[in-house]
Amino acid sequence: SKINLHNREDRTNSFFLDPVSRSRIVPDALYQARDLMAKNRGQSVWPEAIRGHDLLNRGVYVILAPYQIQALQLERVV
Repeated sequence: SKINLHNREDRTNSFFLDPVSRSRIVPDALYQARDLMAKNRGQSVWPEAIRGHDLLNRGVYVILAPYQIQALQLERVV
């Protein structure tokens, strides 16, 4: 979970996956994230699915609006 306590601007950052999450990522598979704190929990966070090797190498990129809380769930796209 991530939270933005700044009230004037969006915050962006990439967060690396913990060792347990990394062990579950298949490098050649596609993944999408859902924000479990959003009003529409079924909506994808990213415009396109991301390859597992990109998640492992670059982390999870997020944008948070002021005072926004995110709890992301990574799902493998089948």
